[in-house]
Amino acid sequence: MRNFREMANRYRDFSLIDVLNFLGAEHDNADRQRWDLSNKSVWIGKDEDCQRFYDHKTGVGGGGAIDLVSHLQGCDFKSALEILARFSVNSENVPNTGLKSKPNFPVDQNQFIPPIADPRYLANIVKYMLLERSITKPIVQEQINLGKMYADSRRNIIFLCNDEAGLVTGAEIRGTGNTLYKGMAAGSQRGKGFFTISHPNPVSLVVVESAIDALSYKVIFPDEPSVVVSTAGVLPACPALAKLAKVLNVSEIVIAYDNDHAGDENAVKLIFSLENTGFICRRFSPDFKDWNEYLAYCLDLDVLFAESKWIR
Repeated sequence: MRNFREMANRYRDFSLIDVLNFLGAEHDNADRQRWDLSNKSVWIGKDEDCQRFYDHKTGVGGGGAIDLVSHLQGCDFKSALEILARFSVNSENVPNTGLKSKPNFPVDQNQFIPPIADPRYLANIVKYMLLERSITKPIVQEQINLGKMYADSRRNIIFLCNDEAGLVTGAEIRGTGNTLYKGMAAGSQRGKGFFTISHPNPVSLVVVESAIDALSYKVIFPDEPSVVVSTAGVLPACPALAKLAKVLNVSEIVIAYDNDHAGDENAVKLIFSLENTGFICRRFSPDFKDWNEYLAYCLDLDVLFAESKWIR
């Protein structure tokens, strides 16, 4: 919490002029204190008031870079911080304005910056998950409410990945348009954190290949006391899984990779890499290629659960 407050305080003190440049605002030649962006016209103060702004078109004013970004982008506090985090990393490219053009603190170039959320397309991704992926609405809504799943400006689904301490280490991206993009966001630290579906009292950690497979697994086995994680593809070794299993205090790690050559081969390697960690490790694969295909094929989930239960 303290680190978050320190970050917010630093971001708030960024030069408003440089933030406006970064956002693509146009400087008014007739009034050097005025900047225009979309339907907004912002006046920036001078000298001791250089961190204050006022929008003459909307009658809204404020102070600091966070308020400015929130006003210009029409976003909430968290989204404003995400935009300013991008600004801090790219500050070397901000034009020199005569004011401080970059943060007065070291920037961690390896810090992951999540893609910016775009609430306009939230309904699109919900529709995709329900109709195209057969994921039930309560599970989808739960992940959205937890902030683990959201839409970006390209109508992609963003699935945030966290490490065992809860820190965001990356994000899986799944396209919902004509081009079904599948990958990870730039800067993601694959294998250090996972898209995770939690359980209050887990006895096992289930490992699948994608966030959609994790959600599918949870629909198929709604009452199973397990935490389900995605490694965003197959991994032959992943020490972070043992760390997470230890934090969760589970006794078993289940490798539920796809039912194909890559899934089988890497499941064996992953189990071997975990054999001296003190956890029971075993393979469990779906009847079909992956868990979402299995879910989509079986429309009657009650029958599906009854059939799947004895396989284990």
